[in-house]
Amino acid sequence: FLRNNPKMLNCQLNRESARRSWMDLRKILHQYEGPRKTWEQWRKVWRDIRTLTKAKYLYVVKHYTNDKLHETLTAFSMFGENDKIIRETLGIKPKGQQGLPAKSSRKVQRTILRKVVKPKHETPLVHVKQEPNTENEDYQQDAEAENDPFATLDYNYDHTITFCDTHPNAELRERSQMEFKNNVTEEPSHECSTDKGVDALVKMGQDLMEYFRQKSKEDELFRQEQLRLMRVQTEAIQSIANSLEKMKK
Repeated sequence: FLRNNPKMLNCQLNRESARRSWMDLRKILHQYEGPRKTWEQWRKVWRDIRTLTKAKYLYVVKHYTNDKLHETLTAFSMFGENDKIIRETLGIKPKGQQGLPAKSSRKVQRTILRKVVKPKHETPLVHVKQEPNTENEDYQQDAEAENDPFATLDYNYDHTITFCDTHPNAELRERSQMEFKNNVTEEPSHECSTDKGVDALVKMGQDLMEYFRQKSKEDELFRQEQLRLMRVQTEAIQSIANSLEKMKK
């Protein structure tokens, strides 16, 4: 009836036209089983239903944003079939197909993680020239002596290298050894990057705890709002019942 009478739906009728329309609607409603009311009472019932539907929709839109797409769709799914029909009749349509613009939960999770974890920058390798006497000099010399059958190396307690005089290329070999020891490539220390990684994980844990704490608080508010709406509905039903009792008397 309201769809066929958009002016009545949008409250664009004058007082007399509205009264006649509600009387016609009352006759239609009384053809079915159920309560019997005056046209003023039916109008009050419709206004209560309309106000309650708008309040439920606005609450969901306000408390469930794009960052909580899954919770938003769950909240919309809690609407009954009558709520959906009334919402569509009033022209209150959710954005997008199911309440909000389409956005995959995986993308939402990536967005949250990007806010929490900063990208880790790799430290480039640094080539450092050192003095001949290094801590691992004796280990390098042992390896060279085992792998080179033409070199005979004698170690003394001062960690110096003495080539046998019988070696024909002793001078060339010694110069090569010194050049090898003077060009040592070391990898950088990762203590700095490790500390940054630990700090990022701690920050991520703190942010996640805050997120779940905030979500729990919002869920509690939503439950409280549902209870309040149920009380409003109960009071409206009680008011209608009282009116019916007065009419019978």
